Amino acid sequence: MSADNRSKFPRSAWKRLEKTRASRAGWDHSHYDKMLQGFGFEVREGRHSNYIDAQDRDNFVSVPRGKNLGHYVGDQAIEAIETVIRREGEDPSGQQ
Repeated sequence: MSADNRSKFPRSAWKRLEKTRASRAGWDHSHYDKMLQGFGFEVREGRHSNYIDAQDRDNFVSVPRGKNLGHYVGDQAIEAIETVIRREGEDPSGQQ
């Protein structure tokens, strides 16, 4: 099954995840905000935006405010999202 046919998470979140996997660097805060919230992360604002998995508080990503963020933010976001996807019993690659 392709990512577009999934009902658990929005199609737009899957598309942003695919784009982030293809190129981890250069995305801005807004990209990560939409992607992480699309996969169910709750946001806590502070100096950075902290996106926290509601079911596993140890699974979180801190995203600096700004543009052209480094690849490490993409790496952390992908890892956290894949943890959520696996927990939901889905394939993180978007394939079934």
